[in-house]
Amino acid sequence: MSDKALAFFHGRRLLQRVVEASLRMTSDVILSVRSGEQGKIYRRSLGKAGRSVRVVVDEPLGCPGPLNGIATGFKAASGDASVVVPCDAPSVRSEVLALLLRHLDEATLSVPVWPDGLIEPMLFGARTPDGSLVANALCMLGCRKTVDFIRAAPSVKFVSVATEFMAVDPSLGSFVNVNYPFELRVSPPRRSLEGSLHKSFRVQQPANSEAIERLLDFAQQVRLSLSNHRDLLLDLLDGDEISRSHFGPLL
Repeated sequence: MSDKALAFFHGRRLLQRVVEASLRMTSDVILSVRSGEQGKIYRRSLGKAGRSVRVVVDEPLGCPGPLNGIATGFKAASGDASVVVPCDAPSVRSEVLALLLRHLDEATLSVPVWPDGLIEPMLFGARTPDGSLVANALCMLGCRKTVDFIRAAPSVKFVSVATEFMAVDPSLGSFVNVNYPFELRVSPPRRSLEGSLHKSFRVQQPANSEAIERLLDFAQQVRLSLSNHRDLLLDLLDGDEISRSHFGPLL
């Protein structure tokens, strides 16, 4: 697919379906794009909905890929809380997005977790100020993976797909992503619900907002590359403990 977001899925473009679901929850929808030209194309493709979204062009923040778009979006966001939604989840429901927001009363991030421990790194809620701070720090360090964003957050609420999200989206279609052209014609299968993790839980990281601010200041000074200095980054974030406390329950 040359531009996945513009592909049609059951009569409507992927992007249109995601934006419409988002607009049912909030009037402040931000569309992160690679260029001004792409933004114009996307806005036109959305029809009337295109007049209701804010288009922001990815800034050169040092973290190519989705993380750069997430960081740019956080910088543009005006509310206290935000939800990150990928363009390739055409069946996402506004109730799922609202649930992610509700859980931000308890943590910096809210992330769906499956019974087998796998998480959804591209569909999550975040307190906007902290989210922007973490994203900027990771970009300055050259990070690429969105899972690094989750690892670095001061606190995370892992929300059970099998119980809480199933209650608002019984088909769990919100978590089905379109990755191949043939899946535009036949809906791709969702993940299995096999596994023993059926309760939501909260993880408090060793790193707090002050630690992230120090990390950001350090990154701005030395422009480290995560690929070359991963151990140092993890030390700065007490990474060994993060790895055990954060991912231990999921493995």
